[in-house]
Amino acid sequence: MFKDKLKNPEKCLFLVPMRPIKKFLFVTWTSTSDPEAIVPATIDESRYKVKDNYKITLKSLYDAFGSEHFYIRDLESLIKNGHVKFYKEIEK
Repeated sequence: MFKDKLKNPEKCLFLVPMRPIKKFLFVTWTSTSDPEAIVPATIDESRYKVKDNYKITLKSLYDAFGSEHFYIRDLESLIKNGHVKFYKEIEK
């Protein structure tokens, strides 16, 4: 269902709650004690492909935030509930 709406995954934009990444030497992490920020994100198909209809990775457009992996069904629910905003077919 979701993959049918994504004709051009590279042109989709999401607003996703994410926590900032912390770095020390070669280690990166996020902390649940940090507040979430709503950041713009795009689909990253380097790990999961949208056409597989299994999982999807949303990568932040800001370097201070990383990426989040979602099961397709979970992401659909988050969009329906308004926790994630979905904008399709944007121009980069």
